[in-house]
Amino acid sequence: MAGPFVLGSDSEGVVTDISKQIFLLYGRPKIGKSDLASKFPGVIFAATEPGTKYLGVKKNNILTWVDFLYFSKAIIDGGHTYKNMCIDTVDVLVKLASDYICEKNGIGHPGDMPMGKGWALVTDEIRKVLNKVSMCGVGIIMITHSKDYEIVTRKEKFTKMDLALSGQNKMVVENLSDHILLIDSAMDGDNEVRFIRTQGSKFWNAGSRCPELQEAGTIALSYEALSGYFTKED
Repeated sequence: MAGPFVLGSDSEGVVTDISKQIFLLYGRPKIGKSDLASKFPGVIFAATEPGTKYLGVKKNNILTWVDFLYFSKAIIDGGHTYKNMCIDTVDVLVKLASDYICEKNGIGHPGDMPMGKGWALVTDEIRKVLNKVSMCGVGIIMITHSKDYEIVTRKEKFTKMDLALSGQNKMVVENLSDHILLIDSAMDGDNEVRFIRTQGSKFWNAGSRCPELQEAGTIALSYEALSGYFTKED
């Protein structure tokens, strides 16, 4: 061993820097998820699908899981000025990870492996990489689509807006996230007003580890409104 193990040596205070958070942004197509992410300081996009043409962001196109491994390694190794990494979208990234695991294990679908082992390998692959990026001090912004689900209980039936991801992959990105934010809208007369939901209900999924942001419930769809709940390093 290199030296004695010291209990508590990795302790830190409350982390409020916006560039050291993990955000999960979701909502319907073209509602402003990528635009919001583009406003984060020092952000670079891992672009798994088109959608950044009019944002003028720094990016790398990610066509395979191996592309993402190289991208993440460059982030982790340092020697750059990027503070935030945006995965746009994490839906496609999960598919790339799935294809990688299938090719590596000679199967056609993760479900072909017994006892859920295939999906467990996909989940572990994604978690392993994102954990390393987060631990190196770079913020992560994950973008995904929304989907309406019909919920039926013994007493009622209603529609809930949630992540388009499902199963273990949904659990991975949710558990990693410090903030699950729904980009939503409502009509005010003839005008559509867009906003961020920061607190969940039975009708939608949302939540934040920042008590003040959680308590807000809804805030304006702008980086200025969101960043007001965090500190920003110079």
